[in-house]
Amino acid sequence: MSRLEDAIAFSFRLPEDLKEAFQKTCEARDRSMSQELREMVRAYVRRHSEERQHEMMEMLEEADV
Repeated sequence: MSRLEDAIAFSFRLPEDLKEAFQKTCEARDRSMSQELREMVRAYVRRHSEERQHEMMEMLEEADV
């Protein structure tokens, strides 16, 4: 999804000090909080997609397919 108007926005709670630290860190890196959150979500999806693929391969091997 590359168009922001197609994206679904959501909110969640963070301790205020963690939010402020995240915001300052993003600013120091010249990145927005949204950019960093999108990258974290992408990495999470990639990591867990690879785990699912690995699990599927193990199941296929066990089934001798």
